[in-house]
Amino acid sequence: MSLMNFSEILLRVVATILVMLIMARLNGPKQIAQMSFYDYVTGISVGSIAATISINTDLSLTSGLFAIILFFAGNLLLNKITQINLIANAVLTGKPIALIEKGSIKISGLQQSKMTVSELLSNLRTSGYFNINDVYTANLEPTGKLSVQPKGFARPARNDDLQLKAANPIQVLSVIMDGVILQSNLKLMNIDEKWLVRELRKQNIDEAELDQIILAVVDENHKLTVYKQA
Repeated sequence: MSLMNFSEILLRVVATILVMLIMARLNGPKQIAQMSFYDYVTGISVGSIAATISINTDLSLTSGLFAIILFFAGNLLLNKITQINLIANAVLTGKPIALIEKGSIKISGLQQSKMTVSELLSNLRTSGYFNINDVYTANLEPTGKLSVQPKGFARPARNDDLQLKAANPIQVLSVIMDGVILQSNLKLMNIDEKWLVRELRKQNIDEAELDQIILAVVDENHKLTVYKQA
């Protein structure tokens, strides 16, 4: 491989990665398990195009990048349509498939989802239900995940069942991480660096020892907890 060809391939790879990162960022932070069918198709297509234009110097780089942008733009448009149109959402995203209903296995649901009874039991165990008799309903969601509603006797006890009152969780934010003070989080907690230094001194920690702090967090009650290097 000549130096010119190597440079061109390097440029193509860098340009492709940058465009894909930008478009993926615009597309939103979706996990793999949350991908819809058209997200999956777009991912495969874009990956194939990216690989081709990265190493095939006979193809135009700009045309390939434009094709990637078009795929992502189409995906964004479809996502927008599914958000505002229920019919389009049902067609493009799909509907949950009932696998167990009122404690009975639905053979039609298993056939529609291409799932065997053995796979259903495996998915139930993954969801924490080792006894199928504990399950009232089970649906296969469009994302491929199994959602389970247990029978009344198998449902975990809640505070209101026991007539207990639970306090709301207290917000906790990191204010120091790896020896660096996080100014933005200080503002969110309505405190400043002077307050932080004063609280650190109460715990016999000097400013010069900041680099020894792995993590320091503050809760809504302005209680500072510090984790130092062992």
